[in-house]
Amino acid sequence: ELFSLEMEYIEREFASNPIPWQPGAQELVLEVVDKGIKIALVTASSKHLVNLVNAQINLDIFDTVVCGDDVISPKPSPDAYLLAMAKLGLNSKNSMAIEDSNSGVRSALAADLHVLCPPSHQIIVSDDKLKLIETLVGIGVNDLEFWNWK
Repeated sequence: ELFSLEMEYIEREFASNPIPWQPGAQELVLEVVDKGIKIALVTASSKHLVNLVNAQINLDIFDTVVCGDDVISPKPSPDAYLLAMAKLGLNSKNSMAIEDSNSGVRSALAADLHVLCPPSHQIIVSDDKLKLIETLVGIGVNDLEFWNWK
């Protein structure tokens, strides 16, 4: 019952308020797409919520979208990232993730990805493949080179 109430609240919020991009995210996504790099949206949210977002933000810009209910074990399990890479014909050696939450960071790291993280709250995960940054503003494709992260 609490879950249903929460979903009703989220649906009302999404319907009555604009859904913002994280600062710098839209510009980075557009640059990635412009350079012909494959891109996925990997979210723990349900398809239902993603469809609500899609009503405001056209998610067709992504080559694939993987939702929490597309996998048996959602984040922090690596399954969603593994599915996204499989759909794109990629592997962890030629992929990376941008995450803003502990469960998302854990998921991406468990999929053996490098992770760029402008956190939405305190990140308690630590790993050599994790780079914490304050914001995506000013981050471009050239900044995403793995060997610059250490």
